[in-house]
Amino acid sequence: MAFLLRGKFAGARKLLAKKSTFVLLASICSIVLLLAQCYIVRSTWFETGWDVGAMVRVDSLDAMTTYLSQYPNQVFLYGLFCIVADVGSLFGLQSGYLSLVLGGCLCVTLALWFSSQAARSIFGYAVGYVTLAISFCFVGFSPWFLVPYSDSYGILCPSVVLFCYCCLGNRKVKWALIAFFSFVGYSIKPTAIFVLFALLFVELCLGVTRRDAERKRLSAVLNPALAALLPFILGLVMAFGATTAVKNLGPELDPERAYSMTHFLMMGANAQTKGVFSEDDVVVSRLYSDKASRQTMNIQEWENRIAEMGPLGLAKLSLKKTLCNFADGTFAWADEGRFWAVLHGDGGCAASYYGVGSFSSADDGTANSKLFQGVSQAAWLMVLCGMALGFLRKKTERGELTAYLALAALAIFLMIFECRARYLYLYAPFFVMLGVAGWVGLYRRVEMVARGGGGPCRRGSQLVARHASGSRN
Repeated sequence: MAFLLRGKFAGARKLLAKKSTFVLLASICSIVLLLAQCYIVRSTWFETGWDVGAMVRVDSLDAMTTYLSQYPNQVFLYGLFCIVADVGSLFGLQSGYLSLVLGGCLCVTLALWFSSQAARSIFGYAVGYVTLAISFCFVGFSPWFLVPYSDSYGILCPSVVLFCYCCLGNRKVKWALIAFFSFVGYSIKPTAIFVLFALLFVELCLGVTRRDAERKRLSAVLNPALAALLPFILGLVMAFGATTAVKNLGPELDPERAYSMTHFLMMGANAQTKGVFSEDDVVVSRLYSDKASRQTMNIQEWENRIAEMGPLGLAKLSLKKTLCNFADGTFAWADEGRFWAVLHGDGGCAASYYGVGSFSSADDGTANSKLFQGVSQAAWLMVLCGMALGFLRKKTERGELTAYLALAALAIFLMIFECRARYLYLYAPFFVMLGVAGWVGLYRRVEMVARGGGGPCRRGSQLVARHASGSRN
């Protein structure tokens, strides 16, 4: 990549450093990735248990009343599953579950296309191309696309929001789409809202600290905010209408059965399970028939657990939860209850590579999936190290800062509430983009030192401007 962008191949360098070329290559790669995922699905697809087993019962509306009443945040996703299953039947797919798996493949592929465009816009073409390649391998072929759930469906919305924020020039369209996909993403998986919080915080800080706002600071902040407010509200209204219509496809719910955030707060303070899912906590919450008493119990139990641990114990638990979230490059693949419920695929290399049907993350004796685990762990460590290198950058773009803040909010949230490594998959494209940017930045710094401390290294966008001006001359 360094030779293509800075080396001897001037013709290829100029061609690659064009937006149209990047979009075309990203689109071609996306089509290839989607076809490869479909091939893998054909040989490895399976039905899993845990929450997914309940959510995929799109033909059993009445049977979903109890589950969705307890977890009302899943109502929109269930309605979306009903729509995807119906669409799949129109294309001749006899299995609604298989339709949902393919829908997840499409969401993952689109997420990587949008995130690669955002990477190009923020960091330049070098980071954009490397992000495109690594994210397609690491995220696109992560086996979680085989599991139709909020992770594989929700991954699309944060990437679209970041793309709109960094790549769209029309402010009205940009803020309308940001609001729409933020709300839809929140309806699929609540943690998807963090990217919206992050970019609003960045915009507020930039507005307050603008140099031309020294005399008219208030107007400098309010004028662009008011200009974006109407399209933002319009996007929220459209998203609310769309999500409400989809939710109406589900059954009537009993609001008194709902597990609120206090339930997951209590679960996150469970030192015995290290803040991960606890069946005992679910049973205890289920004993309370009304929502108010359940919330009171959850808060009291959370306070008792915090008091029992003390400051030192709480710090140890937070460390364990952070390691649980960030120490697994497979995003805790197969680490859910009754993961291999029914196998449908015809086996093959992909099934063996992922350990389909014979692998559990709690089983250290299995020989299957060792290569997948090793490759994933090595790639994940490289991504995290690259993110750490990103802090050495002297200049931070607003899109980069937004991505970092969104991931920081996610880490803090999982440190407080129930934690799982799988929850990071939603923002996997963000991790890869920032990791690649860190390594590319290190390469440029080393190259500058090797040249004897010459002028500052040019970013990808500056290279494009130089080549464009050179071609005009």
